[in-house]
Amino acid sequence: MTEARKVEFDVKKHEPTYATPTEETKKGLYFLSNTDQLRDMIVRTIYCFKSDIKGNENACEVVKKALSKILVHYYPLAGRLTTNSEGKVIVDCTTDGVCFLLKLRRIVKSRR
Repeated sequence: MTEARKVEFDVKKHEPTYATPTEETKKGLYFLSNTDQLRDMIVRTIYCFKSDIKGNENACEVVKKALSKILVHYYPLAGRLTTNSEGKVIVDCTTDGVCFLLKLRRIVKSRR
């Protein structure tokens, strides 16, 4: 039987910020189809890893800036989900943006 390896991490969590569209977008309500009403909510995440070989120390800022640019074209994603008087889910296109959370993790100790 192999011995388990213990790894300790130091995690630094930054305050959440929001990536907002870089240009003016349409405002108002975006009505979802009946099919969209039946789907479960899926939250997608992106993970970036710092490389000692490739200089990507600005990766988070690059991803946030790119996200802000793409939200111009996919503006409903920068809105908020709400319900109408009939109880159907709709998107209020507020341009509030999407939550962008940065956590930095580094290995403190690795031992067997």
